[in-house]
Amino acid sequence: GPEGPAGEDGNANVRTFEFTVSTEDWGNNLHYGSGNIFRAYTVTEETVGGIDPEAFFNEGGAILVYANAHHTSGGSLGSWHNLPYSYRSVDGIGIRILYMYSRGLLAITRTTNGWDATNIAEENLPDTVDFKMIFIENIDQNELAKMDLNFDDYPSVMSFFDIPLSSF
Repeated sequence: GPEGPAGEDGNANVRTFEFTVSTEDWGNNLHYGSGNIFRAYTVTEETVGGIDPEAFFNEGGAILVYANAHHTSGGSLGSWHNLPYSYRSVDGIGIRILYMYSRGLLAITRTTNGWDATNIAEENLPDTVDFKMIFIENIDQNELAKMDLNFDDYPSVMSFFDIPLSSF
């Protein structure tokens, strides 16, 4: 038969997942050596459409992670931020959120200099943190780093990968 019209260009190698982590979902403070203490949340395959985040990363896929933290007494950060991200919480302490690629863990910690990681008390945790994880197949972190794209500019990244801004 005759050839049909060309379809729209797609982005089949990019998958996106959104989920929320509540205060009670963060584990206990864990010691990761050299005085680093974090609370962690394991990103399970069920959370991200059956993908094993550790295996995906180790097999050469790239993962982008964005977060928006919400504090009842002071609202949200107001926008999405590329991880790792540090900010001053409503109760005046520094909080750092990051993704540990080789462990498949989201981590949260108290910070005093933007990089150190100390105990974070339950009352200092955000009420919720919305996360958006973007899995990009067939590209490694080095190729991703060479793109002319500011990964801290959330709307530009979403536009580049043809991803809706957010369902939250």
